[in-house]
Amino acid sequence: MWNHIYKQLKENGIDVYAPAQHEGECTSPYTVVNISARAQIGSFSSTDTLYDIMCYVPKKAYSTLEPYKERVKEVLKGLYPMLIDNHYETAAFYDDSIKGHMISMEYKTHRKI
Repeated sequence: MWNHIYKQLKENGIDVYAPAQHEGECTSPYTVVNISARAQIGSFSSTDTLYDIMCYVPKKAYSTLEPYKERVKEVLKGLYPMLIDNHYETAAFYDDSIKGHMISMEYKTHRKI
């Protein structure tokens, strides 16, 4: 599913990376897709896989963070029902190491074991 998410974002003009792939300071908006957890659903023969979708914008572009996040969410709707928005988002924060602001969203998929 990670590949589907990556491809969906890329094909819709979103600059997308795997974790630790982007190097240097944030000079333009980009997104990182990370598998954050996988767990069996109760005693069923299915698992939930959680994905963190992290959106970054440059230091001086904080006002563009929310619209950028909404654009990413709109693009990911194209993967529904394979990919489901968990409606969980972190608060925006500034990361001095990359000179950029970040907000993340959580999505999930269901898969038969």
